[in-house]
Amino acid sequence: MIKAQHPTSINLGNNFLTPNVIGRNSLTEFECIAELVANCLDWRITKIIPTEATKITISINDTSIRILDNGVGMTIEELDKAIDLGESGDDIRQKLDDEERKGMYGLGMKVAVLSLGWKFTINSVSQKDPETEIKFEFDSRKLKKRDSTYLKELEITEETRTSSSPLKDFRAGTSILIEHLVKEVKSIPALGRDLEERFSPDINNLLEQGKLEFKIEGEDVEPYHLKKVNINAKFEDDVLKVDFEKPSKWAKRKEYTYTGSDGKKYKLKGFVQLLKERSVVTQSFGLNLYCKGQLIERYHKEKDNGGLFTIAGRSGEKTYGELHLDGCLPDNVKANGFIRDRAFKAIGDLISDDLEVYKFLTPTTAVGNQRVREEINKRKGLGTENSPQPPEPSPGPGPKPSPGTKPNGPDPLKDMPNGTIKIKENLFIQVDKAWVHESELDKISWEPLYIKSKLHNDLYELRLYINPNSNLYQGIITLYSNMGDQNKILSFFKKMAVCESINQKLISEHQYAPEHARKITDEIVYPAVLKMNLD
Repeated sequence: MIKAQHPTSINLGNNFLTPNVIGRNSLTEFECIAELVANCLDWRITKIIPTEATKITISINDTSIRILDNGVGMTIEELDKAIDLGESGDDIRQKLDDEERKGMYGLGMKVAVLSLGWKFTINSVSQKDPETEIKFEFDSRKLKKRDSTYLKELEITEETRTSSSPLKDFRAGTSILIEHLVKEVKSIPALGRDLEERFSPDINNLLEQGKLEFKIEGEDVEPYHLKKVNINAKFEDDVLKVDFEKPSKWAKRKEYTYTGSDGKKYKLKGFVQLLKERSVVTQSFGLNLYCKGQLIERYHKEKDNGGLFTIAGRSGEKTYGELHLDGCLPDNVKANGFIRDRAFKAIGDLISDDLEVYKFLTPTTAVGNQRVREEINKRKGLGTENSPQPPEPSPGPGPKPSPGTKPNGPDPLKDMPNGTIKIKENLFIQVDKAWVHESELDKISWEPLYIKSKLHNDLYELRLYINPNSNLYQGIITLYSNMGDQNKILSFFKKMAVCESINQKLISEHQYAPEHARKITDEIVYPAVLKMNLD
């Protein structure tokens, strides 16, 4: 029985919100599905109720893809934000300034579903109200006509739960059904292996506890049940490992203890180790944070936002670690990390000196590779007196600002050129409309160049080349005859291209984990770029 119908707040539309336009990007079918799986894992019920198992099912056939999970679900307000693809004019994505907004409300989910198919349906039951199911259906085929009023007619339906619901077997959770597909999943086992690699910390941890039921099913094939990933082969050498429970002679301290959030003393458990393989782009590794056996945050790297892990010149792209922070408090409201209280920050100070040694072991060149081997030999006792040694780590916790940076100044942008965005204390990115121009490129929609500024040590200049012959660009020109509509959509497209290019550079150039890069892009970059005049 329908309880109520709520008008949505979507106010940007026409053909922009279709696979013809917003769906024409570089995301593969795997990347689209991985974006949706990330939401399932970030908001899994096991984070909130540790005794509950996480259940995820991906169902694939020739005409549809469904991602189903038993997570915490969404309320009407949360779903309305999640489906808000944008607003027109100067109000586009204004909710980025909302302090209550969480990372899941970025572009990722919407771009993913509209890159996979023309129609999607979301059913969700919030753990806050398990007797009520909310439903939203979006059919972008109804936007093909320029005079369509479809967006103004959209509603979120609130209903009493029924036995026909895709969520009938769960107390709470979310189902996303994508239909009229434009991308094809060619191999279910290959998709499963890719997801295992991408989400190995979550999958391994949940399987070890017996709290994961994750399968991919299709027509006329055996279901693929996701399995544990063995990462031991990726380690450089066991001697390049700092064990905080059993400190070796290479550890900086004899004992690693801290005062927990409850005022009690705790012993830090876990380790940090160098890997054989770098993961600059995929960011498959990093520091994984646990509490009482439950993985709370994967690929943790940021110290600038009150985090633990900072290695100047490295950012952990070739480092793996597991820390068990039983004395800290998981942030169950955001469901994506720990509360940044005094106990959490104390752990960052506790291990900062130990992490410094790894910044000298980044094998990006032949010299770097040689340095790694020398360090391994030194730790094994095989080094010679004439072997060059890595420089001594700098004293004190955390990295020091690079020359030219003024961390204590009243305005960090005062000495920077117009169009500069502050990412963190020693990282600034400049965007100038003169650098955002059209160029004859092949196939892709846009291509960024990234140049270190000659004027400021911590400044990078982003230059963006828009391809006027790309499908996405031409789709906008073809589908909108009104010049005002063209200019509005192209203006938004340019700004989206700038923001997504910065997101790519945060991952590839500055080694941020994808989820951290997305959070920075949504919360810092988009608000700044949307205020710029790039026309």
